[in-house]
Amino acid sequence: MSLEKLYFISQITVAIGFVISLIFVGLQVRQNTALLRQSMSAERLRAGDFLLERLVTDAEFRDFYYRGVTEPEKYSEDDRFRNQFLNVRTLRSTLSELIAYFDGHVSEEEYAALNWNLELLAKKPEIDRAWAIIADRYSTKVQAHWLKIREKVRDDSFKEALQI
Repeated sequence: MSLEKLYFISQITVAIGFVISLIFVGLQVRQNTALLRQSMSAERLRAGDFLLERLVTDAEFRDFYYRGVTEPEKYSEDDRFRNQFLNVRTLRSTLSELIAYFDGHVSEEEYAALNWNLELLAKKPEIDRAWAIIADRYSTKVQAHWLKIREKVRDDSFKEALQI
């Protein structure tokens, strides 16, 4: 066999190896993307679960939250302040999920649940006070989406939505 034939065989072998390595890298990127999405989804879920965990495990917080849903006008000045920043925390967490959706990091299935959460949150008494604090920190796209949801459910009852 001549050196020229060996050279061509080695070039073909290199080309085949290169194509195989590209396929392998593509599969790894795809797998890593799927794992990253799962990880981000789990982290968003954990971020939102703080409220549920507190409601289940902390009787004082549960009473505070229930009073805010059923009769926020009876809150003391301190409770009103506390509730305002609880609403800020909850709204920020949920709007962060909305940003992730707009960035393509949230699936359509997750978005359906997110949209339900946004609609529920938009019904919460005094949520507009929290929104006023953080609104200018969000893009016009996020602001428009939130305001559209808020307008849609403006007259709906948070208590009824929670079946209290």
